[in-house]
Amino acid sequence: MNDTLAVKDLVMSTVGATQLPGAARNFARIVSGDDSYKRLSAHIGSLSPTTIRVAHQPRKNGLGKQRSLFALDQVLTRLDAQSNPILKTDFTVGLQSSIPADVTLAEYRTAVSTLAGALLADDGALITSIYNGEC
Repeated sequence: MNDTLAVKDLVMSTVGATQLPGAARNFARIVSGDDSYKRLSAHIGSLSPTTIRVAHQPRKNGLGKQRSLFALDQVLTRLDAQSNPILKTDFTVGLQSSIPADVTLAEYRTAVSTLAGALLADDGALITSIYNGEC
């Protein structure tokens, strides 16, 4: 991997259905609370569900930052030649945010867009580096 990444922000207003190949994945809300919710999709089969989790710790009791978590939990079920489940693996990919009260939505969106651009830059070189545990 290069020591310098050329990163472009992923501009949200330019990303629509025509720029995203493949079928849409529907995530139905399955759990909802005051500060969190979960959405579930079985787009790769009922034995391999995908869950999106969003949770918040709001600014309160002198805590000047909102803490938020966005995570995708993936279960992968491996099948044998007769389609019987033989191995179950699960992993999580997430984004954790700590947002001070004086950060605007526009500033937060820019930071998330830059992060998304960095992950996708150079044909996903940073994703490959993270997967391989490289610095």
